[in-house]
Amino acid sequence: MEKTISTNQTGLMLAIFTIALKLSALPAIAYSLSGASSYVTIAIALALDLIGTIIILKLLTKLPKGMTFFDIVSQTLSRPIAILIYSILLIYFLLKSLITLQELHDYYIVTLFEDLNPYFFVITLFLIMLFMCQKPFRALGRTLEVCFWPLLIGITFTLILPIGDMEIINLLPVCEDGFAPVLNGLVHTSISFGDFIILLIFMGRISFDEKKPCKKIIVYMLSAISFIFNFYIVFIGCFGNTAVGQTLALGELPLHNANPGTIGRLEWITIIIWTVVLIIQAGILGKCSCDCIKQIFHTDRDLPPAIIISTIMTALLLISYLQLSTILHIGTTTVVSIVCYGIHWGILILLIISYIILKNKNKKTYSVPHSMPVKEHR
Repeated sequence: MEKTISTNQTGLMLAIFTIALKLSALPAIAYSLSGASSYVTIAIALALDLIGTIIILKLLTKLPKGMTFFDIVSQTLSRPIAILIYSILLIYFLLKSLITLQELHDYYIVTLFEDLNPYFFVITLFLIMLFMCQKPFRALGRTLEVCFWPLLIGITFTLILPIGDMEIINLLPVCEDGFAPVLNGLVHTSISFGDFIILLIFMGRISFDEKKPCKKIIVYMLSAISFIFNFYIVFIGCFGNTAVGQTLALGELPLHNANPGTIGRLEWITIIIWTVVLIIQAGILGKCSCDCIKQIFHTDRDLPPAIIISTIMTALLLISYLQLSTILHIGTTTVVSIVCYGIHWGILILLIISYIILKNKNKKTYSVPHSMPVKEHR
């Protein structure tokens, strides 16, 4: 078992994981599904994620120290079921990593390059992913401890400068067409939510030695949720009906600024910061995928899973190159969205059931009868 990660590192990785896939293509998709009420859709989806996060954290603090999600499912249900669950998670993480890398590519095309050599881009990403997938989660957590606050301060400028151009009328009336558009958005955007799932991979690695171990993680999660919600408010307030055409929200919002003199400098800050955020997101997803392989094949080696995952991610990226819109279209279909909700909440329910079974087993194991019959000797 690798060294534990602190609650501070856990909170930072969860915050980045929560933010990464919600500020690029999702705002336009959400607006196309829910219209001006898309910020209500996002608020509800984020609230559900917060609930899932709190439930998992409460369970993690009650489970035996060092026990992984694979361990608890194997002990309470069976090893084949645990392998099946981790195989599903492996596919899920790879899909999200593919979307992350495609968004990074599209971001570069829009902001930096008119034509980006696919082999140069893919080979560079392969080497980065291979390096990151070999590192423990603790190394990723320490990296975020160093660069998280500069990242957060820099990306906050994308909200501050366009505020003066907001038109509140674009946000009103709330749910003008009823709750149906909001529900439509909730049903079809599940691929971008359910971020609490990574806590299952962190299970057994988090050091809950503090007095209130969950408090710091929940504070980071609340901060990420608040930032995302405010981003959508500013985005819709600035663009209104044209928001549906802003397929790269984070790249477009800084340009919606009354002071053109700041655009160039702000855009470069945003490019650097968003590159780091998406690469870290891809690294976390790659590392989670590696952990799935290690658990499925019962190995402690880091290099073979890292090579396998980096190769798969590279191959998927080449196969789907320049097809982000197609991938997102598939990812927002009703079938895929329902499957994603099933993964998020089905696995959470499975964890609860496994915890209850384990708790009952422990009670039976350690229970001592109040009196024992004494056999008489004649």
